[in-house]
Amino acid sequence: MYNNYDRSTVLLVGFDPLLQKQLHEYILKSTTASDTEIMALDDDKKSIDEHFKTDVFYNIILINTDLDSVPVDSLCRTIAHQFIGSMILVSDYNDEIVHSCIDHGATIVLRKESLSECSVKDAMLAAKHNFDLRLRLKLAERRFSDMVSNTSDWLWEIDLDLNYVYFHIGNKSQGMYNSFQGEKFYKSFLPDEEHRIQRLFKRLFKDPQPFQTEEFWGRDLSGKICWSVSGVPVYDLEGKFVGYRGISRNISAEKNSQNQVYWLGNHDPITGLFNQTRFYNELSRTIQNLRKYEREGVLAIVDIDQFKLINSQYNNEVGDNYLMHIGNILKKVIRQGDIVSRITSDKFSIMMPEISVEEAKIILDGLVKEVAESKMVYRNAKISATISVGLVGFPEHGINSSELVRKAEVATTRAKEKGRNRIHLFNPEEHNDSVIAKSLEMIDFISDCLENDRLVLYYQPIVLLSDTNHVARYEVLMRMIDREGNVVPPAELIQAAEDFGMHTKIDTEVATQAITQAKKWYHEDGKRVVLAINLSGLTFDDDELIAKLGTMVKNANLPKGTIVFEITETAALRDLSKAQTAIADLKRHGCCFALDDFGTGYSSFHYVKNLDVDFIKIDGSFIRNMTNSSEDHVFVKALYNVASEMKIKTIAEMVEDLPTAELLNEIGIDYAQGYYFGKPKPTLID
Repeated sequence: MYNNYDRSTVLLVGFDPLLQKQLHEYILKSTTASDTEIMALDDDKKSIDEHFKTDVFYNIILINTDLDSVPVDSLCRTIAHQFIGSMILVSDYNDEIVHSCIDHGATIVLRKESLSECSVKDAMLAAKHNFDLRLRLKLAERRFSDMVSNTSDWLWEIDLDLNYVYFHIGNKSQGMYNSFQGEKFYKSFLPDEEHRIQRLFKRLFKDPQPFQTEEFWGRDLSGKICWSVSGVPVYDLEGKFVGYRGISRNISAEKNSQNQVYWLGNHDPITGLFNQTRFYNELSRTIQNLRKYEREGVLAIVDIDQFKLINSQYNNEVGDNYLMHIGNILKKVIRQGDIVSRITSDKFSIMMPEISVEEAKIILDGLVKEVAESKMVYRNAKISATISVGLVGFPEHGINSSELVRKAEVATTRAKEKGRNRIHLFNPEEHNDSVIAKSLEMIDFISDCLENDRLVLYYQPIVLLSDTNHVARYEVLMRMIDREGNVVPPAELIQAAEDFGMHTKIDTEVATQAITQAKKWYHEDGKRVVLAINLSGLTFDDDELIAKLGTMVKNANLPKGTIVFEITETAALRDLSKAQTAIADLKRHGCCFALDDFGTGYSSFHYVKNLDVDFIKIDGSFIRNMTNSSEDHVFVKALYNVASEMKIKTIAEMVEDLPTAELLNEIGIDYAQGYYFGKPKPTLID
């Protein structure tokens, strides 16, 4: 329609023949005749109405304000609405009509008694300029409209009464629930959101500020959707605050992805029960409540007797089906409100709050009997097994999670030793003190190593997946050396250190050595080596240590990003605000932060949302078998999508072969760490 707007097309409406001829001559003299086409309409209602119903277009329209057949202001409104030209009024001194026409889109006025070649030329130039400006604006609006129409975004503007002033909905969001101009903004969302929206804008109207990513639920023809709403204050030309305008993004797909990640991170994919990480979180929460209200409870560990025989006699698929079979029996027998989890390949846990040991034994006796009598049919075979159950009472046998779990494991072992297919209640007299004695021996060993400089650092490479020849950084790992010079495996030492509160001393020693070494490499050897240093979540309770770390990093005078602190054991973060402050303080000294073991439990997503981290390390339990597990593959991809949306880099742990590395690179994971790229060593890779 607008392709030939450089050529002047002029329409004269409602002029008598004499004035029409005069205007025709003036117009041709004021323009290039070969580039100008002039048409005329008589003062006839039928002709005028029919003409403007067609797909017509003019650069400039001259209108006689003395029309008899149609109201002039109504005609101006039609022309302005259809955008078919810039209007010049040719008028006597009827200012009332002129003002009404200007209100409806006319821009230039010529007085009949002062018509001249010069005045017409000036009016034509002004009209052409006006038309060009309006056309560019119209084309810009169309371009903008075309772009937003192909998205699911929704643009809006509201006044101080929350009424729509403007809105534009992309094609992908057509059918949105109750949104139209003049309607209240909150009517575009579910009724439950009305109070939240009114409360938000009540606060914003008192102190106008931009806001971002407020989430509200609405509905369109496809069902319930989640909108991420952002907005900025609107001011009129005099600087008066008049409302808000903004954009709403449909983030339903992202929400679904996050929900999927949340579910996979908290549940066992085979049985649908809670997984081990979620079990420990729920156990800690339950024990806190029992302690607070002085109630009793029971923890049971359920071990499937000789489960490996089912896998070896049939196959893993049958084994998985039998796990589902046991899971269904647990759901059937255990009370509603009890917390059931699958914690290892053949073990389940049951946390039973507000119940005595005697009452729990009655329920669990029924469980043992139900499992023994229930058979799973596979083809022509009937598969059955038994279970051994270890039982501990709270607070009778312990008052913290780790103690109760250890004693329940001991009781389960005793149930197996006594012949399987039974319950065994933990008995302190049967349980010798060897475990405690061993832990105390380890604590003495750790103290001796710290005092005599027998804690040494090992370095494991973390590579850039897009260029695996490039080592991006090294994770700093701790090893201890016994008096004979042998390296002691760290797993048992770390558990003992945490049980007996020595984690802070170890974190301090490792960080001190690592920062000192990074400083030497940079200032003496001229090479920048990025080091990732582990910090337990418990360490963030120690203000003195956090301050000491900040001082060490500052004095080392290293380039920004040389030191990366990996937050481990996030479940131990007791005070989130204190952790946020500590991270902010250390970031001011150029440190970066990574969240370790990401994906194992619902708390991971809480921490990544509330802590200012630069990297997440995807737990190796999802990486190790992802080339053979579609569930792990989907989960890792979902974790990447969440991190990518939050502009956080991703690191995959436990990468042990090339196919896994290639699959991770295909997903988009940024970095990888594992034996395929290098084992921990006391020296760097050359």
